[in-house]
Amino acid sequence: MRWALVGIAALACSYLLVKPTFTSTPSPPQPWGLWVSTDTEATGERPTAEPDWLLTLKIEAPTNCNEPATVVGSLEWRPKEVTDVTDIKEPKRLLIAIAGVRVLHAEVDRVASIDPASPNELAWRAEPLLLQEGEYLMQSPVTHWTVSQVTAKFRLKLLAARAAGFDSCYVASPAVASNGEGVGGREQAWTNVGENVTSYVEAHHLSDNLERPLALDAVVQMSVPHEEPDRAALDAGAHVQRKRAILACTTHERAPPREIEDQYYDYLTHLTERFCSSVQTFRAPNASVKLIERSFLSAILVTGSVTLLLQALMGNSIIPPPERPGSRRVPLRRNSRNSNRQP
Repeated sequence: MRWALVGIAALACSYLLVKPTFTSTPSPPQPWGLWVSTDTEATGERPTAEPDWLLTLKIEAPTNCNEPATVVGSLEWRPKEVTDVTDIKEPKRLLIAIAGVRVLHAEVDRVASIDPASPNELAWRAEPLLLQEGEYLMQSPVTHWTVSQVTAKFRLKLLAARAAGFDSCYVASPAVASNGEGVGGREQAWTNVGENVTSYVEAHHLSDNLERPLALDAVVQMSVPHEEPDRAALDAGAHVQRKRAILACTTHERAPPREIEDQYYDYLTHLTERFCSSVQTFRAPNASVKLIERSFLSAILVTGSVTLLLQALMGNSIIPPPERPGSRRVPLRRNSRNSNRQP
């Protein structure tokens, strides 16, 4: 009975070792959208002068992707020409809308700072989130948001990562809102974010400029501790740099080539444009080696457990019982013709 229990325990251990190979690969997280706008407006003799904007997003998922991911965003602006500085009003307010994902926490550094900034210099302040029709809206004042690498920063905690199997993770990047057919194209489920932003701006008596998403360039960096991007599964033209997946996109309207006159060019371009939306797969560098080791150890345990169970069923003991003191072993007689002969 004792060896039967040991065999059952060995079978259980072997199953736990190979369990990751039997589980199906989870589905990747759903795409999500990000809306960014400010109260910037052109003044002076050139009312059409608008600055260039650069949005940098750093998305880091926790190990094994069992916790919310952290998104740190930096937004900076520069004039198209040096003479445009006096024609651009310094932005003083930032509006962010998130759709298609659950947001747990949002923070903003209300004082713009030079990028990169020391973590000790950042004064994060929690901002309330308004949930409206499945979309989160947040706005905050930002001071000293001048030109020349001075950035406004925000930080989000959201469910944009998910386990993708043994020592693997899915990490989703957002589709940045554009001035076209909504956030990320017609096929997305959260194209009504613009209507919700308009209602939010009007209800809070904010600047009308906040109702339009910025035309900007964006750089997205995604990483997972102790894991690397799967180069065979890179999505949306991402590149790998120092164990991070890098994406670059723009929400500026693209004019058709001069030799092409197509009335549907804008429609087709916007329909297929990803606007940095992607789902990247990260894996531990030695994940495949660990699976092979687990399978090998599991095979050894299965062999040993089967042997123990068979011995237990047959009533035999693998290890002979110890001899009692004073007892002697009786030799076995051979079954031969001369065994009954007298000398």
